[in-house]
Amino acid sequence: MSPWIQLRNLTPATPGAPNLFCLPHAGSGAAGFYRWRRALGGLNVCPVQLPGRDARMTEPAATNASALVEMMHAALVEHLQVPYVIFGHSMGALLAALWAQKIQQQGLPAPLAVVLSGRGAPGTVPVFPQLSEMSDEELAGALDARFGGNSGTMLIADPELRAHYMPLLRADLALVDSADAAKFTERLQVPVVVVRAASDPAVPEDKAEAWREFTARTFRVETLPGNHFSHFAESEGAMLELLQRVATTAASS
Repeated sequence: MSPWIQLRNLTPATPGAPNLFCLPHAGSGAAGFYRWRRALGGLNVCPVQLPGRDARMTEPAATNASALVEMMHAALVEHLQVPYVIFGHSMGALLAALWAQKIQQQGLPAPLAVVLSGRGAPGTVPVFPQLSEMSDEELAGALDARFGGNSGTMLIADPELRAHYMPLLRADLALVDSADAAKFTERLQVPVVVVRAASDPAVPEDKAEAWREFTARTFRVETLPGNHFSHFAESEGAMLELLQRVATTAASS
């Protein structure tokens, strides 16, 4: 079994359907996407398992996006012969875009589409420039301010969760800050769909629209109800419907 993906996820749930590679948000992992495999019959959901979480919890989490994408690509390149879509949420959106660029640079079969959720286009200014100097409490407050809600405050209130997830979250946020615009050296030659939540303070409309400069093909922004994490909550059904529609449209074009 590959540490990067459970091989059973590459066994088509629906014969002939495209694979959907899913990349998680900071502090999260592949497990959040498992129920999508049951709910989404028209795509074969393939959650990517990153170091430092899930079955790879004992491994150190990566802090450099380019290095992580290189390792991930080397492990998954053999699975790109079947039609596929790449989906990433928040941190995962940056990894998805970088991976699509890597695939393009090597002249490999391109994804049918790239779906980037919960993340505005990257810039040169780090999201958390004083990350290493922040206390856990300061970081929790910064997370709540950026993403809305009180998930950061709830995290540090639980000693067990704090001990495990705060180091992972810090590593992931450092990784996000490493994936700035300088890492994107060419426009993608694949359709790009950006998904934002209407009540997500981290992805205003202009930041979502700014992804347009990263593709030379079709581009659109879809706005769903909810907050930064609504793809696993009130907007999950709409997200799955959107992913199915994107794959079907791209495959028939």
